[in-house]
Amino acid sequence: MKFLVDKKIGLLFILLLIISWLYPTYFISDDWEHLDSIYKNGSNTYIKFWIYRIPSLYFSHTTLFPLFQNEYFMLANLVCWFFFFLGTLYALETFKILDRIKKESTWFFLGFFLMLSFNHTNFEFILWPSFMVNFPGYFLVILGFYLTKRFSSIWLQLLKAIFWTIGFYFTESLFFMGALLEIAYILWFQADNNLIDKFKELLKQTIIPFLFVFVSKVILTYLKPYGYAAALGFKPHLFSQTLSLIFLHDYYKVRWLTGSLALISYLAMTFWIFRDRGAKNFLKTEALFAVIILVSTSYYFIVMDYSARRAIGGQLFITWGTFCFGYLYLWFRKSECKIRKVVLILFPLCWLAHSVYVINLKLGDRSAFRRNAEVLRSKLKSEKLPVNVQRMDIMKDVNTGWNLVNKKQKSGWMRHFFNKDELKQFDYE
Repeated sequence: MKFLVDKKIGLLFILLLIISWLYPTYFISDDWEHLDSIYKNGSNTYIKFWIYRIPSLYFSHTTLFPLFQNEYFMLANLVCWFFFFLGTLYALETFKILDRIKKESTWFFLGFFLMLSFNHTNFEFILWPSFMVNFPGYFLVILGFYLTKRFSSIWLQLLKAIFWTIGFYFTESLFFMGALLEIAYILWFQADNNLIDKFKELLKQTIIPFLFVFVSKVILTYLKPYGYAAALGFKPHLFSQTLSLIFLHDYYKVRWLTGSLALISYLAMTFWIFRDRGAKNFLKTEALFAVIILVSTSYYFIVMDYSARRAIGGQLFITWGTFCFGYLYLWFRKSECKIRKVVLILFPLCWLAHSVYVINLKLGDRSAFRRNAEVLRSKLKSEKLPVNVQRMDIMKDVNTGWNLVNKKQKSGWMRHFFNKDELKQFDYE
């Protein structure tokens, strides 16, 4: 934990303060519904009944989410980014990668960490307020992983189980991200062990957390505190769609340039690792690791039988896992190859190009929402009351069509832009 007082880490968190102030957040989809509940009942209400499955999740949403009411509130951003950055630092420290990149120049250290944290922003985990408040769960999962790798104790295993269970109830995929961390660690740092020994170690590290989650899930299912449940199902077309989500960034329509560059980089690194490690070691470690990553990103599609693409929490693992075990492997061991350096440069270019695209798209959407609000406000003066509001009155020139889905979200949008007296003059049911 000495890394917390390192000068470069301090500089990183100064940068975090700047990002928290400048980085825009956006309301889409369920955010409007959550805001509708806040405006009606205040922050101490159940924003959505199925969200609050345990007290920690209730606490994070009722304390953090209201701070996003003005769409640009630095404190909410700062708290969320702090958990996200700190969790990523602990992950890098556990995999013995952090010391490596701290020895590099400051610009490389900052650039690498930011690239690691922000890559694939198309999944909105760092853009959407109701997702950003899950970052405390992300931190707890990685902290549990860190503790059991640094210290051997049954009590820490129990603590990790508690942390992972809490992470599961923040968002289900965080628990499976924890399991993937364990798998990656065993594959990488115990590569010489046979398969049976690896399986025994994995069982030792995950059996208690799985029991905690299973028992809690049975209890909560019996109590029925929320409105959906896991369902086993497999839809092959959704699994194949996952590959396009990873490599072609099609969440905001396919970005062929950035997607193709990322895919070329992945393939090039895979080839070089295969050549450097040898076929036997590659199949025992990297290939198995890659398969596990791909399956993890499809967790919601396969296990939950759930097709909301924004919910792929395994994407976080793809982001830093691929870089840690591919990017750094090449950079620190074979960086004298100019071609390899060119490929490595493609990653920040992909991240930068796509992030700029996504942010511009969201800024355009936010401007469109505000213009539409002004148009409706002008109708209050020129048309007969009450003014009827259709969905397209709200969604005109908005590029991301899932911004409003149901009436509660529509109501939330109206409450965010109009005062109580104005709302009485609209008919938006």
